[in-house]
This record gives sequence, structure tokens and C-alpha cells, in this order.
Amino acid sequence: MTRNTEEVSSERRLGVRVELRKEVRIDCDQMESAAQLEQISEGGALIELAVSLELRDRTLRVTIPFGRDPAAAAILPARVVRLDGTALALRWLQPLDFDTRFKIARLRECEAGMPRVFIGALPMLIWPVLR
Repeated sequence: MTRNTEEVSSERRLGVRVELRKEVRIDCDQMESAAQLEQISEGGALIELAVSLELRDRTLRVTIPFGRDPAAAAILPARVVRLDGTALALRWLQPLDFDTRFKIARLRECEAGMPRVFIGALPMLIWPVLR
């Protein structure tokens, strides 16, 4: 029994890929480059580099700024899974934490001009019973 290629590719992808135009920074070994984040998902991202670099099968760090404060930026380790000219397909080496997912959702809201309800796994807060 053969499967449709769309079914297979959707099984490999972790989460829905969403459009998100954002300036990011790529750090690989001693090399640093500006880039444009095009799409992002729970499992990875598509990034357009400013210049063509040979990054095939390399691990790197993607820094996504969330505002003016550098401490608020997310630094995400990733592996290059596909390189096509200046376009990179990345897979995150670690799952996105709650704060990063929330910040990405906020960026999507700002881009769309309207707030969206963030749906996903939320950490539970357990309060002690007051007597």
C-alpha cells in the first residue's frame, strides 16, 4: 500500500507552518549573518539568507528578537535540513518552550493586526489550599 506524498510530508512536520516575516540572526561557528525568517513551525523554520553561505548539514543558532530588549530574544539551536541557494530549511534541535511559543503567537498577532487566541499546552498552576 503506497501513501500520498502529501500525507507523508504532513506526518514529518511538527505543527502547522505559519508565515512570519521577521529579521533574525544566524550564528554558525565563528560566522554570523543577518537573515529573514519566512515561516516557522513547532519543528523548524524556513529562513532566507542575505547572502549565500555553505551551511548544508550544519548546526547553528537562530536569534529571534522580540522587541528592543536583547534579553527577550529567543536563541534557538537548529540543524540545516535543506539548502536551496539562499533559502534554508531548519529543524529545531530542542522543542520550543512555552515562552517562545507565546512570543511567536504575539508576533503573528502584530503582523495580522488582530489578536488570536493562543491554543496549546499551558502549564498548570497549582495553588495551595488556603485554610
